[in-house]
Amino acid sequence: MTMNKTIFTNILVLQLCLMAAQPAAAEEEVIARHEIVNKSWEASAQRKKERLDSLIEQCLAYNEEEAKQQQSELTKFPGITEKEIYQPLNDYGTCLFIEAEYTMNSGKKEEAIAKFQHIIDNFGWAQSWDPRTGALWSIAEKSQLSINVMLGIDEEEEIDLSQILRTVPTLHTIGTEKVIDYTKYGKFTNVGTDKYRYRMTDVDGLKMALGEGIYPNTGDIYKNPAYKKLKAEGRLEGSHWDFVNSEDLEAAYFKWFTAPEPWGVRMFYVGMVLEKAGLLHEALKAYHALIVHYPKTVGYTYWQTPWYPGQAAIAKIRHILRTHPELNLEDRWMKIEVQNGFDNDTKNDGIITWPGKIVKKGFVDRVKDQLPWEEKSELGEIVETKGTGEVQLVKYSNGHWNLMVDGKPYMIHGMTYDPTKVGQSPNKGTLENWMEEDTNDNGIPDGPFETWVDANRNNKQDPDEPVVGDFQLMKEMGVNTIRFYHIPTTPNKEVLRKLYKEYGIRVILGDFLGKYAIGSGAGWADGTDYENEEHKKNMMEKVKQMVMEHKDEPYILFWLLGNENNYGVACNADKKPVAYFKFADEVAQWIKSVDPNHPVALGNGDTLFLDKFAEHSPNIDIFAANVYRGDYGFGSFWEQVSQATNNSKPAFIMEYGAPAFARHLTLEEAEKAQADYHRGNWMDIYENSAGQPRGVGNAIGGVVFEYLDEWWKNYEPYRHDKKSDTVGPFPGGYYYEEWFGLVAQGDGQSSPFLRQPRQAYYLYKELWNKQK
Repeated sequence: MTMNKTIFTNILVLQLCLMAAQPAAAEEEVIARHEIVNKSWEASAQRKKERLDSLIEQCLAYNEEEAKQQQSELTKFPGITEKEIYQPLNDYGTCLFIEAEYTMNSGKKEEAIAKFQHIIDNFGWAQSWDPRTGALWSIAEKSQLSINVMLGIDEEEEIDLSQILRTVPTLHTIGTEKVIDYTKYGKFTNVGTDKYRYRMTDVDGLKMALGEGIYPNTGDIYKNPAYKKLKAEGRLEGSHWDFVNSEDLEAAYFKWFTAPEPWGVRMFYVGMVLEKAGLLHEALKAYHALIVHYPKTVGYTYWQTPWYPGQAAIAKIRHILRTHPELNLEDRWMKIEVQNGFDNDTKNDGIITWPGKIVKKGFVDRVKDQLPWEEKSELGEIVETKGTGEVQLVKYSNGHWNLMVDGKPYMIHGMTYDPTKVGQSPNKGTLENWMEEDTNDNGIPDGPFETWVDANRNNKQDPDEPVVGDFQLMKEMGVNTIRFYHIPTTPNKEVLRKLYKEYGIRVILGDFLGKYAIGSGAGWADGTDYENEEHKKNMMEKVKQMVMEHKDEPYILFWLLGNENNYGVACNADKKPVAYFKFADEVAQWIKSVDPNHPVALGNGDTLFLDKFAEHSPNIDIFAANVYRGDYGFGSFWEQVSQATNNSKPAFIMEYGAPAFARHLTLEEAEKAQADYHRGNWMDIYENSAGQPRGVGNAIGGVVFEYLDEWWKNYEPYRHDKKSDTVGPFPGGYYYEEWFGLVAQGDGQSSPFLRQPRQAYYLYKELWNKQK
């Protein structure tokens, strides 16, 4: 899970500016303890020093004694599950940081350095909570970075990649079979129910067929001479979680097999290690063993939300088979359905299992006729149409969906386009509208029309590197759609008309619908309340302005409401999802009353509360979501949408991607890893689109995050930062947010004009132009 940080900070700055422009309301002298940090951020952004001083004083008085005590007891950073316990320390440190940053932004360099140094020396274990990413960041680390900025020090920890140990496992006891037919070694009972079970009748035979490292062969791995050797060398010390992204795959293999986790979790990570090592048959065995023996395993993410390894294992198997056709294998009839799985409560889950099998391509089995679903590739005739204009949604007799434009299928080849000049930052109020920005004062917007490709990556424009512009580069890439919100980026109609007319690229135009408190009139600390009639009235007016301003423009593809509102953050959709989805449905109904020519989509965060969306938003035409699950794609997402909505709505991925940086990889290796991640994601989207025989048939495309690296996201906008505070399912294990672009900005000296397309850019250029 992630959110578009550009959007988040722009919205926060805009919201605070709007608040500052309004007459000051009477406020109580004493602020509730839990609100002080948010209100301190607000006061700092509004440059209200007296207000900020009062809030900081209250914060320190509330927390000082406990903060000092907690700091003295700690020897390492507390984990996310201990966030509430260490709230006094974290609030205290955050308020000190806000005060120091305000001082720095006021030009008081020496005083600011002293304040930041005080934090570093006395509250080194304090962390601040980022509600956008759901992660904690080190206050001392950011304090040191602030000092470095003021002193002109550019310190970047260099990693000696030559010192990273890169190994692969050597298997000692190799299985007798590359692909396991579990019917030879046991019996499946209650398939397709929550009472599913596999009963082994020939355990020894199954162990021999599997080989070491795959359940139920739990003993042979200890006979591997490498195990004792690595243990003696100390290479197996530490937490097993530290080995998830290790290049020492030999050690990771042993560490994860012996980890103190449920067998289902162990098999998933053993499978990942074997897959990364190129031992693909063994990886398939590990993933399938998890599905056969432990489909009901539940793990938990960094954010303590449920994770179902069985569903992820099925997606991993399909990913391997899609990307390695040379194996000549395919999966059949694998499915794990989690009933009541759209909330964070695992106690009400019902897990239905079809274990399936891995077979040679072309395999025929009469069991197929006994399954509750079948593969359908022939579309048949159109049985349902949504919309009356040039943009429509159609459903075929085989249940598949297509987005249609001018009577032709339209697969969304989408891009999040928000080019930011190096050095600009919404945090500093310097971010410009990309549709208006004109650095060289020639009357032409920089990003869309003035950029050039640095083909040899020498960070200068050579004679054979002409100006082409991003719109042309996206057209050549195969992009047909960009997505953005009408606030805070005010649309320039002339630029968008040219985008459509000359480059054939349309726009998904969105409204945040109260996310980040935008459009509702609520303050940041209180947030949008979807049961507040005044808030709802204000939000409806913003939507009406957007629709009436743009509904007759040729560049509009469809409307988008919300952006992960179900996760909360200055709105209460996470606490009142039914009220939120009912209001979104009311908005969609109004849009259709004035514009029947363009569908309406809702932007969710993954599938949380999908069941409530399906029940309460009948007028929403398309379910969209930001989804970051891994290189294998989106797993059960397509099935979940189809089942929850009774196949009444198609879906698209509103945001997906990966960084082109990982601390254990060279830049070239990381760039390839980013491209591989995108390949897996797009193949999953395509496989689930209309007419494809193996998928669900409800995918209408996806929007990549993002076109261009943005350098401001980890604090200092003149520096391409290589640090991250948030874990994620990426090659480097973290959200390196300044590296998500398919296109880089080189050393930053020629921004906003220089472009260095990465491997992922050329991957999409190949894939999307083939699939037009």
